Amino acid sequence: MKSSKRTAISLIIFLFCLMVLISCVSTKPKPVISHYRYKFDDQSFLIRSVNSEKREECFNELITENYMAVDFNQDRIIDQVVLGEAELSEVQKVYEYGLQLLSQEHRLKEQITEIYQFVKVEPCCQYEIKSFRSKNENSFNEFILIENRNSAEPLTTVGIDQKADGILDLLIKGSAPLDQMREKYQLMINDGLAANKMVKMNGMILVK
Repeated sequence: MKSSKRTAISLIIFLFCLMVLISCVSTKPKPVISHYRYKFDDQSFLIRSVNSEKREECFNELITENYMAVDFNQDRIIDQVVLGEAELSEVQKVYEYGLQLLSQEHRLKEQITEIYQFVKVEPCCQYEIKSFRSKNENSFNEFILIENRNSAEPLTTVGIDQKADGILDLLIKGSAPLDQMREKYQLMINDGLAANKMVKMNGMILVK
């Protein structure tokens, strides 16, 4: 088991244009904003990618006329619907479809970044809790389970603890029963607390 900073691969959109080149050589770092429009089930969507030298200022947005959702750490997983209403599981499908189109068009760029997380690895599976903290106390946790991780087709299940209160609220990826994922999440939290990798604070349980 381990926590603290861990290298991960995040995915950002990039544009082959002069504006990007100018921003890269500028003496004063400025965010680079890229857009990609596509259709899913005859509805228009926009992926907006904001990237900066400051890691905390980088994120992806999925925007449509009905809602806006955010992938805060650019790891291919939608973390929260911030405007409007939509099921996270459905939003995730739309987002993954857009990323797939970008990959086919060779318009995805891999970037090495560091994030805070708590990870436990077993021969069959990998368990991971990511905590997203906010100054206005709208913090939440993401629980990721990767099964058959050494196979050609690993199975990934992702759940969200919307209040970071130790209870998994919904699944946004995968088909495992929610009750089963809640049990695994609770066991992971117990391990994190016992190993001093997680902490209880203000009614929340977060990765340190």
